[in-house]
Amino acid sequence: MQENEFSEKIALYFYFSCLDESRAQASTIRVLKKIRQESLHSSLNSNWPRPSDVVKITSEFNKRSKKLSKPTTLAFSTGYIVLPEGSNWGPWFEFRKVADDKEFNAVLYSNILKIPDEEIAEGLGISLGAIRYRIGRGLKILGNICLPEESHGQH
Repeated sequence: MQENEFSEKIALYFYFSCLDESRAQASTIRVLKKIRQESLHSSLNSNWPRPSDVVKITSEFNKRSKKLSKPTTLAFSTGYIVLPEGSNWGPWFEFRKVADDKEFNAVLYSNILKIPDEEIAEGLGISLGAIRYRIGRGLKILGNICLPEESHGQH
């Protein structure tokens, strides 16, 4: 993983997690600045950064800061990340509000950031089975938000 791609994944993580552009930018800047400071004082191995590093760093940031509370409104204004015209944030916003943080993050890492399940498990320090369970449960919740039972024709 190139450093640009690493920085982009960190930014996208906070963007999709915070659902508030200014909070996402502030969190991204804080994390990347901390990483740069730490890298000056340590010798990072030649495989750095790896996808599991994105998971580990964002997970540790969430545990320490507690600033990534679930959003109550959508706040996209500055336009740094351009989305396809007609994008509907409603289902993702609802998913962020109702899903357990572990399931939400598993879906975000896997389906939005496209980090392999093995790397997610390594970054979180949990088993591959546990991460796949979280992804499955999270996708089921998101699917139920996007396609409620009554719209399937099932009663």
